[in-house]
Amino acid sequence: MDYILELSWPPERRDLDDRVETLLFMTSTLGSRISERSGETVVSCYFASPEDRAEARAALAGVEGIEIHELDAEKVDWLDLYRQSLEPLFIGERFVVAPDAGLIPEGDQRLRIIIPQERAFGTGSHESTSMCLAMLERLEIGGKAGLDIGSGSGILAIGMIRLGARVAFAFDNDLETWEVLPKNLVRNGVGEGAIPFFVGGVDAVRRQPRFDVITMNILPFVIIPNLPAVAQMLAPGGSLIVSGIILQHRDEVLEAARAAGLAQRDELSRGEWWCGRLQGT
Repeated sequence: MDYILELSWPPERRDLDDRVETLLFMTSTLGSRISERSGETVVSCYFASPEDRAEARAALAGVEGIEIHELDAEKVDWLDLYRQSLEPLFIGERFVVAPDAGLIPEGDQRLRIIIPQERAFGTGSHESTSMCLAMLERLEIGGKAGLDIGSGSGILAIGMIRLGARVAFAFDNDLETWEVLPKNLVRNGVGEGAIPFFVGGVDAVRRQPRFDVITMNILPFVIIPNLPAVAQMLAPGGSLIVSGIILQHRDEVLEAARAAGLAQRDELSRGEWWCGRLQGT
């Protein structure tokens, strides 16, 4: 059973928010959920036993202005419900992305990418990421070299390898990448050396290598100032895919791309998001 202590107070008593939170922190509550009902703040606190709940109620009894009710409910396995709600994402014509391989229908022949819901950005559920994958599959990158700037979970670099790239370098300036990305390489059976990765920025790519395909799924304020340097990293005929861009910033990005010697060759849009493929002029 879940042993619940439900607390509520009127909207004009915002002074109670911090006081109640402090008192709850000192109890043995397993967690709480905040909601609103008829304008009132309602906090549902969960306890492992009636005794723990009774102790918490006693600690809160002296707070004037709050109503306290006890509820018993059948315990819900929230993790199991969450797992049941997960579905694979079918992206473009060739990709399927899922947090667990067991969620992918048996016999499905799409290129599989396994990315669980973790802290690093990039699970395929966001339009900007799914458009990048859809754009990648339009290219012939078998045996070629790729680079993923702002790699997050590594989903785009893995996508390049799935499409036959011989190598896909990846980097991000978020330290969490160092923890998450290696795990995703193992989950996806990526061979050693196929996706070299590091934590850093564009300026860390010092040898001026040339890449056949580069992805930048970040934000316009990061993409725009880096376009001149990234343009120099493209191999002749190579493609730069940019995403993470709200439609209203499309023209701004394209203007900066032209100034860097790049021209638009393809584009996708979904909802308020835009993704473009650029090449040297």
